[in-house]
Amino acid sequence: MKNLLDSNDLTHVISAATTVTNRLNFIQALHKILADEDLHKNIRGVDQLHPMVNKILWLFGEDWHMTQERAGTHQHPPGPPGGPPR
Repeated sequence: MKNLLDSNDLTHVISAATTVTNRLNFIQALHKILADEDLHKNIRGVDQLHPMVNKILWLFGEDWHMTQERAGTHQHPPGPPGGPPR
């Protein structure tokens, strides 16, 4: 911990920990929605689930998240590696 704090500002460490906590909370909530039969059958993918997931592209990997930040939009990257372009 001392090495971490010696090489990083405490506010950055707290910010990173907060980001990780928020992401874990989101994943737990998403898992509950998808795994709970009653919740799952009442959620509509196109107008409820898709807009929610579209805002958290980090869920699909850091490349998706970084693409969103570089573009400043919620556009998808050109396509999966080795796959056809979109």
